[in-house]
Amino acid sequence: MLEIASMPSVHSIRIFEILWFSSMKLIKKKLVFALEDLKTRLVVGDNYKNYAFFHQDILERAQKDCAK
Repeated sequence: MLEIASMPSVHSIRIFEILWFSSMKLIKKKLVFALEDLKTRLVVGDNYKNYAFFHQDILERAQKDCAK
């Protein structure tokens, strides 16, 4: 749990939580989320209307943070 708490981005932590619980603690191997649903779960509002920014700022960063 300390590794999660030390993630530099609150969005990375939240994405980890969403993936962990949605996969039923890694039982499900494939998850699909609608973009608007994911934005709602992350509480980003209208801050990321451009998908490229959302992808770079949130998704890629979370992927790097979770890989560590």
